[in-house]
Amino acid sequence: MAWSTPKGFNFRSTSGYVTDGSNETYVVLADTYPTSRSVGGESVTFGTQNDLSGTNDFENRDSGIDRRLAGVMYADGTDGGTWEFRVDLPSAGDYKIRVALGDAGTAQPSQKLAIYDDSTLKVTIDPASVAIDEWSDATEVVLNATTWPTTNAQITLTFASTICIFRIGNSDAFTTLAHVEIEPAVAARRFLLVR
Repeated sequence: MAWSTPKGFNFRSTSGYVTDGSNETYVVLADTYPTSRSVGGESVTFGTQNDLSGTNDFENRDSGIDRRLAGVMYADGTDGGTWEFRVDLPSAGDYKIRVALGDAGTAQPSQKLAIYDDSTLKVTIDPASVAIDEWSDATEVVLNATTWPTTNAQITLTFASTICIFRIGNSDAFTTLAHVEIEPAVAARRFLLVR
């Protein structure tokens, strides 16, 4: 069954640090794949996997800004760190993707996020740099804590499988991921049977 609403994932170190939106959930270090939780009234399976190498963790950053930007999941590329966050999609098809790559606590000179359809690379998002309190959206436009919540842009990707993987990590710097959102490009339809 298709999702009827977008599904947002907010990364941080403690679940209660901020309050998530109605179609969102927190993701903390203990949420390894397969974690299942109700998001917007529908069960979603997700979690981190393949902590491939290096120093990787979750952090709370600033509870006074938009909840989606309040924390981060990070991979330390200076020691080869990469990390994957997986979401099981309800079906193959087209999905709109939003991201927030950045950090309320530290400037990040070299971010890198790769999105995979199972093992097939779909897109790489690697803005040149983000200052403290800045986040790149999915189109590599860098925005601040005031502008990201209202003007961040999405991309649309076609998935042949039901496995969506976000892989963070760059060879020479930290990558910090605050938020991802996945939305079916075509909303679920409800039919009324009339006799």
